[in-house]
Amino acid sequence: MKTIGASLIVLMAATTLAASTAVTPAEAVRASVLQRLGLSCVADVAQVTTKVAAEAGLVAEPEATARLGKPARFVLSVRGVRRGVAVATVSVTCRHPRASRPIARDEAIDRDAIALSDGPLRGLPIRPLLSLEALNGLAARRDIAAGEALTAAVLRVPPVVRSGDAVDVTVRIGAVSVTGTGTASGSGQIGDVIRIAQPNSSRLLTARIVGTGAVEIVQ
Repeated sequence: MKTIGASLIVLMAATTLAASTAVTPAEAVRASVLQRLGLSCVADVAQVTTKVAAEAGLVAEPEATARLGKPARFVLSVRGVRRGVAVATVSVTCRHPRASRPIARDEAIDRDAIALSDGPLRGLPIRPLLSLEALNGLAARRDIAAGEALTAAVLRVPPVVRSGDAVDVTVRIGAVSVTGTGTASGSGQIGDVIRIAQPNSSRLLTARIVGTGAVEIVQ
């Protein structure tokens, strides 16, 4: 396994392999949202306000407070270099789990408490949606009203990365990626941002959790 420092050097040398097709801010925002939700969804991006032009390799990163169905800020960058910000309203429709009945705080979720709904997602943070299988046995953080979306915001979901865990660390620039190893300096769910310690270095990197034991550097 390469260290993070070595991976960065290799990655910078490989940037000429990135795709040359221009990506608009709206396309970058849409791709970012769909990637983070995780389930098969349909997303519509409207009311995009930005001074950033279309460019090959353009990617969007939602700010922590960004929510679906409301004006949200996205940081736009190319190969790790910030280009500016965009404010956009993203409407998303997909099949997702909701509470079929009122659920009390600390109550364990069973199949009878779950209803699958085809409809819009409004007001939810731009984070991975929980699958039906992932809900089994989770407990409610608080009282949940009938019809409310069942997400990590209202359920106690065990962290997929814990502080001190060895993690696979991916660095992406455009279409090119390199993976090394690091140590988590924080715990969280998929979509959370934590700090990562590098081997043989005191410098901490900022990374987003993308899976169990896996993170991606946030430029």
